[in-house]
Amino acid sequence: MVAAYAPAGHTAWSLWCFRAMQLEGVCLSEVSLVSVLSAYSHAGLVEQGCQCFASIASDYGMVPSREQQGCVVDLLGRAGSWIAEDLIRVVAPSTSSSELWKAVLSACRIHSDVELGECAAACVLEMDLGSDSAHMILSNICAMDHPT
Repeated sequence: MVAAYAPAGHTAWSLWCFRAMQLEGVCLSEVSLVSVLSAYSHAGLVEQGCQCFASIASDYGMVPSREQQGCVVDLLGRAGSWIAEDLIRVVAPSTSSSELWKAVLSACRIHSDVELGECAAACVLEMDLGSDSAHMILSNICAMDHPT
């Protein structure tokens, strides 16, 4: 239910199901946690999302997956809590994921961060030479930085 409600825009219901599962002692899966992090991201609940991400290792005994890390990148980017150090801390353990670097690149577009955007685009293109989206997003970032 958590995974069904979150993408449909019913974040309150998704988070309610998550809390109910926690209270019942249900063992949460990696997929459930990705859905919850996504719900926090779409709701703009930065603090709660970051707390949930931090609890993945401590409360659930899991190593955060690339998908979970991508959700945190999206969370920080959407909410305007753009702090490069926080982002790099999330991304650093998973430098082999082009999808994660694409999320960083998208957040750079939101915040017009050309320097980090160039770095993220280079990482994406190093792993995925045919990534047209990386070129397009970086082009948009640069165009925003240098209006005509």
